[in-house]
Amino acid sequence: MFLKIEELVVDSRFQSRVALNDDAIQDYAARYDEGLKLPPLSVVKVEERYILVDGFHRYEALKKLGDYEVEVTVLRSEEHTSELQSH
Repeated sequence: MFLKIEELVVDSRFQSRVALNDDAIQDYAARYDEGLKLPPLSVVKVEERYILVDGFHRYEALKKLGDYEVEVTVLRSEEHTSELQSH
């Protein structure tokens, strides 16, 4: 499934790392720029929102490249129930 990048809700509470790694973002951007296919971003659909739960570095790399649509995998919200209840 493909979504417009602006449709994704990015919430730092779902990011397990303290901070994003700029080198990793650059590396992913270079890979995307070379046309390599990387795994889709993982999202959970809550009502009409798609919350990013995995792929934060790839998300930033795609934004940096100006991609407007991104491939996503929609996970079952039950897998993230405790996190979603706090939103």
